[in-house]
Amino acid sequence: MDPSTPQHSTRSRRKLPATAIVAALFSVLTAMTWVTGGFRAESSGPEQVRPGGTVDQGLFSVQVIHAHTGNVKVGFDDKLVPALVVRMRVTNNGEDSRTMEGGTGSGLTGGVLLGPAPYRHPDAVQHDPALGAATSLQPRLPRNVDVIWKLSGAPPRQATVVLRKWEYRLAFSEDERYWSVSDELLAQVTVPVRQGGAG
Repeated sequence: MDPSTPQHSTRSRRKLPATAIVAALFSVLTAMTWVTGGFRAESSGPEQVRPGGTVDQGLFSVQVIHAHTGNVKVGFDDKLVPALVVRMRVTNNGEDSRTMEGGTGSGLTGGVLLGPAPYRHPDAVQHDPALGAATSLQPRLPRNVDVIWKLSGAPPRQATVVLRKWEYRLAFSEDERYWSVSDELLAQVTVPVRQGGAG
């Protein structure tokens, strides 16, 4: 080696291929991360859906149609109380009939909340009174349903209904599956509230 040749020049030439390889690997990994969605912003919340738009929750397909306030009977109480009533058109996508009221493994209201946070579960639900007193939703038969929340204070000008996702899960025995509502907030629909009377 010529003693007059600077040592760092030789080392720089040796580092160049290694740097190029690292840069190429970084580019490939960046492209793969981008394609698989790794750089997408975290979801800022449930999808915003317009009134009347259909939300497929898995077990149910729901359209939030309109909302109104009024004095109604809630549950088994004969006393009329101020309430928010949200009309929905619901289709049971499952193979079996489902109750309208229920928790994580059965009824429609297990996947319906009133926003904004802190979210509230419904206080009651009823079939469209004009169609009788049914308490269940038959498979693939759309029905109008009124979901009810008790009100305190001034009635709202608008209501935000938040719909959770239903998942078809494998049972512990691993020989059957069942529907259960998840914690995922799938969609939300904001509708104006008509003050007093049906919407």
